[in-house]
Amino acid sequence: MPSDIVVSKLIPLMALSETTTFRTMTELNDEYDSVVVDSEYNILIALKNGLFDFCGLSVNGESINPAGILGTMDKTNLEVLSGTTEFSSASGEYELNPARYVILDEDKNIQFDLDEYIQRSIGWQQAYLFSLQTPKVNPYAPFSQLDASGKSQVRVYDTENKKEIAVTSGSSNETNPRPDILNRIVWTSDRADNAPGGLFYADGPDFKEYPYIARPKIVGWGHSFMENGRFLSRLAQLTGLYTYNFGKSGLTSEGVASRQGAARTFYTPAGGVIPASGAVTLSPAKPGPNRIFGNAAATSIACSFAGIDGMFGWDGTNATFTRTAAGAAVTVSVPTPVIVYPITGFSVTNGAPGGTRYDQHDECINIFWLGRNNISEIDLIISNALAMVSWGFVE
Repeated sequence: MPSDIVVSKLIPLMALSETTTFRTMTELNDEYDSVVVDSEYNILIALKNGLFDFCGLSVNGESINPAGILGTMDKTNLEVLSGTTEFSSASGEYELNPARYVILDEDKNIQFDLDEYIQRSIGWQQAYLFSLQTPKVNPYAPFSQLDASGKSQVRVYDTENKKEIAVTSGSSNETNPRPDILNRIVWTSDRADNAPGGLFYADGPDFKEYPYIARPKIVGWGHSFMENGRFLSRLAQLTGLYTYNFGKSGLTSEGVASRQGAARTFYTPAGGVIPASGAVTLSPAKPGPNRIFGNAAATSIACSFAGIDGMFGWDGTNATFTRTAAGAAVTVSVPTPVIVYPITGFSVTNGAPGGTRYDQHDECINIFWLGRNNISEIDLIISNALAMVSWGFVE
């Protein structure tokens, strides 16, 4: 049995022996990842597959036998090497990184990876080439021209479709037309009920006119909280702005949105025909713009249906249309919207009196108060509100 002294001497050497491979120069024939040579090109260190090859290894001048048999040497020096050196396997943070070039910060977070840079640079190149695409150009060339009454009107020449389009008409002068953003033109008007600065715009191809800046008027849509005369009258007093009250007690969000125009209801007359006179039942049997709490019967409202002026009614069961004036029967073969005329209900002090029609309500400062009478229909309320906000405006 070896003595305890001998065992204590051998244990440190075992750690060195278990973590170190001694190899001969005959194994250096294959290609290596990295080689260190001296001034005379003698190989000192070679790296291959994460393993270092040393052509010679010594500790304090004492050579180690490459065959793995330790010769006579200063065992104290070997014990010092074993006791002060940590030998670890090539794994974890010490594992060989196959990346070509990587920059790390002090916490070993990757700041730059050459392989990733090369891979991503392909996408950057594509993005750059995309940015070089020919920018789109406004195809509309606007100009003004005197009409038969000597009033200046705006027209545009569509350079893509090679045609001229009339944009304005009427008794006011529309001047100084010019291109704006893509597909939009802007001009100045001297019309009586003017927009701020007299500025108007229209987007092609339909060229519907809108004030460039909202008209300085207040419009209220909603249920009884909006119809209440005190609310909008006080608001008109505080702001000094002319105000219109389109609120109606009992209306659901669907009824409000249908009256405002954002969520119109489509109907077909019985037999597919609006008669020459009298009322006609509409299908489907839905209250539409007259939908109040509980789908109860509601007062008839002025509207247009298939181009015919009349009154829309809901008796709690059936929807009807009654034309205002007798005339020729009109065929309606497809579902057609009921277009409610924007007529105020409750009067506003120093504002619009009840019974006032104002078609330009969508060009003003709008205030909405919805949902109290169909509060359980959360999705519908949100949908109606979003539609009302976006209705009438060209994005």
